[in-house]
Amino acid sequence: MARNNFLTDKFTTLGGLAAVAYGSSLSLGTVGDQMKRGSITKSLDSQLPSNVLLDFFGTETVLLEVFKSVFQTEYNRLGSFTDFIDIHSSIDHFSYLCTKEFFKNLNRDSTYSTTPSQVINKSIQGSFLREGKKEDIEIDTESLVDSVLLEVIKLDSIGQDVDKVIALTSNNPITKITSAIPDTTVSLSMSSEIEKDYRGTERNYASVSPRDYFSGMGYAKEGDSIRKSVVQGYVGYPLVSLLGESLLNPAGYDNLSLSDTNMSLLRELNDNSGIPVGEQGIYNLNLARIDLGNY
Repeated sequence: MARNNFLTDKFTTLGGLAAVAYGSSLSLGTVGDQMKRGSITKSLDSQLPSNVLLDFFGTETVLLEVFKSVFQTEYNRLGSFTDFIDIHSSIDHFSYLCTKEFFKNLNRDSTYSTTPSQVINKSIQGSFLREGKKEDIEIDTESLVDSVLLEVIKLDSIGQDVDKVIALTSNNPITKITSAIPDTTVSLSMSSEIEKDYRGTERNYASVSPRDYFSGMGYAKEGDSIRKSVVQGYVGYPLVSLLGESLLNPAGYDNLSLSDTNMSLLRELNDNSGIPVGEQGIYNLNLARIDLGNY
């Protein structure tokens, strides 16, 4: 298949590529699919970045102990950080919040050039806000970030490689909705009419048009049957990625009918799920953000 090659920079978006390649930014989903197929980290992309780093650490406790050590040292200096902890939190709880925020931020980042210091900084700042930090308590966040980085580097056998793992996982295009890989050549097909997405899922049955989506149609029908849509495993999302779309949209939820035509399909779907027949729901999911294989 003939392909077009496009050079990207840090300002390039999927919609921008789609507009240039296909004349419409609404083809950004097609561009995203093709980028995911050609990802240099393809073998890792089925996992969220946080899962990859957790596999590397072995347990969240490793990072939790790093935060605790740094925060306890800073607390013992009896400075502004000490005041913050005494008024708003505790060492254990604040360390726990920072650890949770750290792994969440790995998955939220929308760029391809994430560094450990950026993730740590966001995690500490976010935890400050969650605990109710007031403006009148001035804390040197940069110093805390530097201290955490130094402690991470000291971790036996893995510390030196944490930054490499984070750099690798930041190349995961699954977690990027509109961002394109900067300073690289993206190869796209000549036509935007691609029958299957990057997972090999048929678009005809695994997605609906934006008009149908906003009209409340959560899946495609063939005659009166929704079998093909359900078997695909991906139902209720449009051909066009919707920015800000939640993981589960209650308005797009529907239950499968217990009619004779669907009963065997329900059993087929539920055999290994542990969910009683008839309680399997069709959900409206933004699949740019979730791998259903893990659920």
